[in-house]
Amino acid sequence: MTCYTEGIRAVAPVKWRGLDGMMSVFWDAEGQSGARAYYLSPDPRIVIFFNDVASHIRMTNKDGGLGRYDRPMTRAIYVPAGVPLWTNFTSSHRFSHLDLHLHKD
Repeated sequence: MTCYTEGIRAVAPVKWRGLDGMMSVFWDAEGQSGARAYYLSPDPRIVIFFNDVASHIRMTNKDGGLGRYDRPMTRAIYVPAGVPLWTNFTSSHRFSHLDLHLHKD
């Protein structure tokens, strides 16, 4: 997985768990207004947020799409293998989420 974050930090230790055909990662974090991130995974993944992030985080899968082709981040999202994801925080927000990285097979 390739990722780049700016203005986002973990507020508790990250929790990893390996399961048959899947890796799970639990994050408790916060992002500042203007924080941004880029993610690209060779495997499909499901991201589940445990609080509403739609009014705080915008997302797009188009390069240069933030501000033009973005939409509110949803509480659950499926990201196919090889599909990039850019995010931008419109306001500061503390959040937690679970990433389920599925084996591509």
